[in-house]
Amino acid sequence: LEISEEELEESIEACEESQEVDKPLVTQEEAPVETTPSPTKVVPVPAAFTASDGTGFADRNSYRKYEFELSYTFKKHSGVEGCLKELRKDPGSLDGQPFEIADCSHCKIMLLDNSEAIQVDYLDNCHVFIGAC
Repeated sequence: LEISEEELEESIEACEESQEVDKPLVTQEEAPVETTPSPTKVVPVPAAFTASDGTGFADRNSYRKYEFELSYTFKKHSGVEGCLKELRKDPGSLDGQPFEIADCSHCKIMLLDNSEAIQVDYLDNCHVFIGAC
């Protein structure tokens, strides 16, 4: 299919004429006025307490609860049948603190440090090794 230059130019002109260029969809008077509040400056509060993973806390009770859950518990962990998920605390990591293990399935749990007390609840198909080093 061959098109002459004249036919091509006529086709382009017809296409341009059919399009309404630069016509706003909404006029200035109809456009809704949006007001945005001025941004407020957020000043970070310095953390009085910092957990071992770097999370900061303003009050001591929240810090202690978080740190206990982070460092002295294995909760809600699960592996798959035939491939146990390994959870481990190495020597020196517990330092005699109480430890809690709960709601775990298909896990290999190793506590290789001394502990004041260990509470174990609701384990399913888990191997647990507790020893003082």
